[in-house]
Amino acid sequence: MRYYDTPRQCSVTELADEVGRAKSTISETLHRTERKLIKEHVDTSRVADERPARTSL
Repeated sequence: MRYYDTPRQCSVTELADEVGRAKSTISETLHRTERKLIKEHVDTSRVADERPARTSL
């Protein structure tokens, strides 16, 4: 998806046109999905930090 290329290769408007949806729908969907991914990553990182360190015998 060109939207996530660096540098970005298309705008939200271009992406919306490409998939045949409203710009507001695409923007909201991207924000909601990004927020969910970040939350899952942070939650997973916290769980990993809370596990006791393994010691070698």
